[in-house]
Amino acid sequence: MSDDDLIVAIHTGRQFGYEELFNRHSNAIFRYGLSLLRNVSNAEDLLQDVFTTAFAKLDQYHGPGAFKRWLFKICRNLAFNFRKRRHLDEAPIESQPEKLLDGGEPQKAWLEQLEIEESAKKMLSALNDDLQEIMILRLVEDLSYKEIAELTGLSEANLRQMISRGLNCLRKELSADGLQ
Repeated sequence: MSDDDLIVAIHTGRQFGYEELFNRHSNAIFRYGLSLLRNVSNAEDLLQDVFTTAFAKLDQYHGPGAFKRWLFKICRNLAFNFRKRRHLDEAPIESQPEKLLDGGEPQKAWLEQLEIEESAKKMLSALNDDLQEIMILRLVEDLSYKEIAELTGLSEANLRQMISRGLNCLRKELSADGLQ
């Protein structure tokens, strides 16, 4: 079933839709929230707030096919509000790999995935916050330029320039680490 089919099911009283939507999108929303808040505990709280808000306002969702983008927008808005309220320090992301990986992987695969994630976090941390957010949305979450533009309010032309600049910074970081 598509996201929109699940939403229709929810509107007709079928509760399984909530769990399925959460299962489909929670990892992506958690990663995005973590990139914005840089704290695992706060990102977990944000994840719950995003889905609580989304499910409470499900009648305001105007698909079709845009549920994931809608969740990202809710996440972004709540994260910015959270940072304003709490005046969060931009502390490094806590090293809790078990929170970042899907469970059940064999040990070797888990270690390889952890190494890749640590390298990616290190490289992305070299970027400023705005650029880091955009690069995560594009490279990790695979959103289109149009989707990112809708989410951030930036023009697609500006996004293309920012992503190009971000890729250049990441290339320099790879060169500096001797990984090119």
